[in-house]
Amino acid sequence: MATGTPEPKKRLKCDISLDMEEVEEDTELTSDTDDNDLSISGTLSFDGDMTDSGEEDMGTEAEEPHQEHPPGRNTRVGSGGGRHAQERIVFEVMNARTVKEGHSKYVVYQVHVVKSPGLDTSPAFIEKRYSQFDKLNQCLRKRFPHLLESVAFPKKTLTGNFKSQTIAERSRAFEQYLQHLHSIPQIATCHEFLDFFYLEDIRKGYAMIRAGLYKEAIPSLRNALHLQEKLLGETHDLVLQTHCAIVVAYEALDELWHAQTYSETALNCLKGYLHHGFLVPLLQTHIRLCWRLGKDKKDWEAILHEVAAKGIDVNSGPTLKDIVMNKH
Repeated sequence: MATGTPEPKKRLKCDISLDMEEVEEDTELTSDTDDNDLSISGTLSFDGDMTDSGEEDMGTEAEEPHQEHPPGRNTRVGSGGGRHAQERIVFEVMNARTVKEGHSKYVVYQVHVVKSPGLDTSPAFIEKRYSQFDKLNQCLRKRFPHLLESVAFPKKTLTGNFKSQTIAERSRAFEQYLQHLHSIPQIATCHEFLDFFYLEDIRKGYAMIRAGLYKEAIPSLRNALHLQEKLLGETHDLVLQTHCAIVVAYEALDELWHAQTYSETALNCLKGYLHHGFLVPLLQTHIRLCWRLGKDKKDWEAILHEVAAKGIDVNSGPTLKDIVMNKH
């Protein structure tokens, strides 16, 4: 999911990816379970302490924002601070289910990411377990201790983790937790928070492309793109990169119409920015796709000629696939 770029901060190493083999920290130790999946319609609400810690107020004042995920050089500023201030993002846990894998048992929470509630007809979603929320929380508290002093996080418990009431309470707590994090500009734009939502899909998609498994790459990349557009805005550099990866995958599958649709969307984000590193290879790809589909390509060729007239090399640079293959 964008003004000046501050001095770079030291990145803390943090793995928040899904590890299905790890021993779940909140595995049930007694037999007081409710094995039915909990489907939740709308935002949960209930009375009572959710964390067993006495922390009820999850509020804190946000400091002056800085841009952690800045747009690339010469790209349109359509994300980050400006988008964050104008559009409301809501996080809703809409479903929770119990998963059993061998001797391990845990709850998976499906979180919907909704932009402009009431108007968003296609919310993005992620599925996370308690241990992943906990890793995110630990990373952020190490990096932003002063911002998270009064923010509550649901504690681990040894019993009752699979009861409907516990799952409902945790679901509501996770909603409030994510909502509060997103309200703090420094956290909403930091890589730890954003990676929590889409890094797993991005890595999987790019790995599939490098392995030549283009069909398998597309679902992960499209889901990541959907989340990025919600959280970063539709013209952010990371959104552009994901568009390009999807173009490469669709063209490799000879699904030219899909490839051309995504390449045109990406190019519309770059109009007027002749020095952007993706522009030339993206233009060349789009012109080729238009030619293969029998579509008019004159306007795009004119832009490429304009780029060349500025002294930019349009003949010997890397292809779009070369660039994508070297990402992530």
